[in-house]
Amino acid sequence: MRTRFLFVSLLSAVLGLTVTAGATAATPPDQVRALHTHDDSRTTSSFTASLQHRANNEHHCGASLIKPDWLVTAAHCVVGRRAEDLQARVGSGDRTRGGTLTHVTRVVVDPRYQDARPNGDIALVQVSPRVEHTPVRVARTGAPAGARTREVGWEAACPDPACGITVLREVDTAVTTPNRCDDSLDASTEICALNPTGVPTACRGDTGGPQVRPIGARWELVGTTSRRGARDPACATGTSIHTNVTAYRAWIEQYAGPL
Repeated sequence: MRTRFLFVSLLSAVLGLTVTAGATAATPPDQVRALHTHDDSRTTSSFTASLQHRANNEHHCGASLIKPDWLVTAAHCVVGRRAEDLQARVGSGDRTRGGTLTHVTRVVVDPRYQDARPNGDIALVQVSPRVEHTPVRVARTGAPAGARTREVGWEAACPDPACGITVLREVDTAVTTPNRCDDSLDASTEICALNPTGVPTACRGDTGGPQVRPIGARWELVGTTSRRGARDPACATGTSIHTNVTAYRAWIEQYAGPL
């Protein structure tokens, strides 16, 4: 399937048109079909990172580049892990090659997460060497209900790591009202999102990755993927919950400096 068609499909999803997502032969049947192959003509790969175990290069979670040496991700992706055991590949549409592979030197977890989990699911990751890819701008204002957003991730819905999904994928979503997500949602610091066409959203391997909103000709980071939002225990069957990065902007600046 050609990249151009995939991008048109994503736009159609945002506009509420009927779209049938095509699965490739390499895609296991339980994969999230809403997450399409990355379109290299877009810019999301410049700031999307794959957090990996340094020992074996295995993908662990997604992350967003917000400054040349700082990433934002989900707290559950890094809590209890040593910085020296992690690395990040930044700026590539393929998590196994390209872009810049850099080492994690520091991990900062929102202190609220330990007592309030699953809420407070946000963390900062400092890397060295600094990377030259273009960071995503952290939004100053939150995305209201109805706002169009995009979730970007390393989609790994298949529970078996041998599935081998390595290409960055995206799905167009929209912010919805908090009552559409389960009772664990903290409306003051989290976002409930869904796909307007009813197609599933994020799943395993996507957590920590960016939820972005188009502002003019650029993307702004409004959330980081936390967990499924539906009451259905199956992965990626409905809404998704994202930590509202805008609500943590001041906290981020305490460590990363002015944004």
